[in-house]
Amino acid sequence: MHPESRGWNPMTTTAVDPVCGMDVEVSPSTPTAEVDARTYYFCAPGCRKAFVKDPASFLGEKAGSGHGCGHCGDHHHDHH
Repeated sequence: MHPESRGWNPMTTTAVDPVCGMDVEVSPSTPTAEVDARTYYFCAPGCRKAFVKDPASFLGEKAGSGHGCGHCGDHHHDHH
């Protein structure tokens, strides 16, 4: 894990999913993607897939808005 990674907190081992805005626990099974030498973490493979298709759309001003992202799959969680 890279300390400079967006949303990563070494004290809590959580990160913010740039697609849906969910706080995710970082573990070896957490879906990840690297862009510009930074690692991004995702709540589900669907969010990772959407991010990999078009990272720039999730790294802009509205990143992680979490309003009906539709990529998280079948699990349920509260978005910010």
